Amino acid sequence: MLDGAMSSRGRPKHPDILTPREWEVLGHVREGRSNEQIAERLGISIDGVKYHVSEILGKLALDNRHDAARWAEGQTRPWPAGALAPLFFWRRLKLGWLPGWLTPVIAGGLAVAIAAGLGLLVWGLLATRGGEEVATAPVIPATTAVQILDRPSPNFGAVDFVSDDEGWMTAGGGLLHSTDGGATWEEIARVTGNDVDFVDAMHGWIVASSGAIYRSDDGGQTWSEQDSGTDIHLKDIEVIDTNEAWVVGSGEGSGDQISYPSPTVLLHTTNAGANWEQLETPADAWFDEITFVGESGWAIGSCSCGDGISGAVFSTRDGGRSWNLLDTELPAWLSELSFTDEQHGWVMGRCFSIASCSEGPYATRDGGRTWALKAPPGYTSYRLLAFRDADTGWVVATEDKDDCPCERFVLETADGGETWQRQAAIVAQRGPLVSNLRTFGDAIFITGQGTSLRSTNGAASFKVMRTPAVGLGDLEFISADIGFTVKNGLFMKTKDGGLTWKAVGELAGGRFTLDFIDATQGFVTADEVLHRTVDGGQSWERIFPEEGDDSGFGFVRDIEFPDAKRGWLVTEQAMYRTEDGGEHWEEQLMGGVRRIQSLKVIDGDTAWAVVDVEEEVFAPARRIFRTTDGGRTWNFIRNLTVYEGVIVDAVSADVAWFTTTYCFPQPCNSSVFRTTDGGETWSEFAPDDVLVMAMAFADEQNGWLSTRFCRGGCEERLLRTEDGGATWQDVQLAEPVWGNLVILDAETGWLQPLSGSALTLTTIDGRTLLYQLR
Repeated sequence: MLDGAMSSRGRPKHPDILTPREWEVLGHVREGRSNEQIAERLGISIDGVKYHVSEILGKLALDNRHDAARWAEGQTRPWPAGALAPLFFWRRLKLGWLPGWLTPVIAGGLAVAIAAGLGLLVWGLLATRGGEEVATAPVIPATTAVQILDRPSPNFGAVDFVSDDEGWMTAGGGLLHSTDGGATWEEIARVTGNDVDFVDAMHGWIVASSGAIYRSDDGGQTWSEQDSGTDIHLKDIEVIDTNEAWVVGSGEGSGDQISYPSPTVLLHTTNAGANWEQLETPADAWFDEITFVGESGWAIGSCSCGDGISGAVFSTRDGGRSWNLLDTELPAWLSELSFTDEQHGWVMGRCFSIASCSEGPYATRDGGRTWALKAPPGYTSYRLLAFRDADTGWVVATEDKDDCPCERFVLETADGGETWQRQAAIVAQRGPLVSNLRTFGDAIFITGQGTSLRSTNGAASFKVMRTPAVGLGDLEFISADIGFTVKNGLFMKTKDGGLTWKAVGELAGGRFTLDFIDATQGFVTADEVLHRTVDGGQSWERIFPEEGDDSGFGFVRDIEFPDAKRGWLVTEQAMYRTEDGGEHWEEQLMGGVRRIQSLKVIDGDTAWAVVDVEEEVFAPARRIFRTTDGGRTWNFIRNLTVYEGVIVDAVSADVAWFTTTYCFPQPCNSSVFRTTDGGETWSEFAPDDVLVMAMAFADEQNGWLSTRFCRGGCEERLLRTEDGGATWQDVQLAEPVWGNLVILDAETGWLQPLSGSALTLTTIDGRTLLYQLR
């Protein structure tokens, strides 16, 4: 990037307590997923997951993944975490193979190492802060103009059509409407939920969490909330006509995690929702999805009707006045239900750890009294199903292979599940999370997190539906108006500074890093593969490695190209440089590198880096290096003995900043250090007791910090300096957030809000946010 005195087209600076991938893994650990499940969802190897879990435990000073699952965002880890690394290492070490006499010797040595580590930590605190004047930076209100650019987030849910052309789809923060069969969508209302169902072009309902029910009588343009009489999470609605509808749900409160036994609800209205009647359900049963064919109806959910919790199918023959549990042996957790007439139906579910369980799909030809397994061979992890009639239907399944990550495919049957044909691979391009498969007329829809796909050829192929819902991944701006991003394989461009985005291309992969030189030339890594475009992202050429070459970089954390030929690429543990546009790469050697923490490229010759190197003690030492000869040599600039978050930024070979975080005493606070002589001397500034999550400077005077301030609760703040960091101004935001900073110059930049363990976009009522500073 051309970052020097001309501009600072900011690479997003990731919070350094955990890497973005580690935040993702921690999010899945919190949700109770195994290493295998995490690997499948993220599209990485199981060994990669194990490595990330180990890093998370070490950085947060935790003993096991159960502690990690309970760890709260904003919770600071004990201040001597770095010094006590030998102790954590000892607790994880398996020494059963050692002679008995040697174990206490090693233990004694570790005790000495721990004491030395504590001594080093204290010395580091004194050495890092000592000998320099610490200036406490006052914070005053800023006059910076901030524009919030918001859109529905791309977490797509239920789809419903009343004709071949007209339909509705829920998305994060908004309801979308299509009049061309789902090819394109526009936002019609700022309301969303778990399910949407229209009986005709004008009348429909939406159900949502915490008992929310909404009704529209004008085609979805306006909605009125109805009194459901419950705060249970409502999951599914079945509309019979303009006056009658059924709703089911289970779980209560504001959270999404439901534990069983849990309350359930079955609601019914015959007066367009003016009143909702709560009907009795079978004892110890929970309803999650419901469907009707005439007076006959079915519901799926769970029940404690045997040993533990099991999946269950319930039926009614009297229009829902009474429900009976069907005596079946089905998966432990049923998630899919489809009936095409009173006799023919399908269910599917999840087995989790039950070895004898089969996930499905299961078919019935007698209204649900008996069920037969119709699973296609060679596949596993069946997730979604939809049937058009008694014979024709589709499921989403994962190929059964030993060397995952595995692709998921849409499988089609034309004979009621007796045989299946593989159709399109759908998740390789769109990410792992899909939650809905629906068919209307000739169209088939697949939606989910970051997924909005449509097929009009029987699932032979799918196209991304064009919607105003935007998912922002790695951001790159080359002017105040033109910018690029890639998320879930969809490459998008903006021409109005991020207000609107247009999809211009697609890329296969699950993890992307982006860098553009100008409006047409750019590079992107998709997983471990480097691609190049010369037409603004409309088409991409694979550069490295060549097709069929299994060698790759590993997990790519960052790429930076100051021009079309010279560039840097950073992985978890190595740094590479190219001088021929990425066709050939040479590893940059610094010696003993354990992890590259942060990189800032100034031009083709100059770059700054924060690197963890192995030392004699178990805890790595963190150091700042600089190169002025294109990476042929790296000069040691500063040793950072405190093992906490460090972010580096620079605008030239002489002027640079780094932040470091101290957690003694707690809570954690960050300081900003500046050099104007290439690292010979440093000045320290303390910006008002905050934890710095991201930093970006446009020039020697103008810079921004995205911060968090935690005292009991956590408060997010955006700070700006106009004097190189000596003083900081508080930039007022419509919604306090923290996130990545992409800075173009002293007047223009973007704040990409992040939140949660998975580093997803922060939302207001589920809407994607991007702040533009102009």
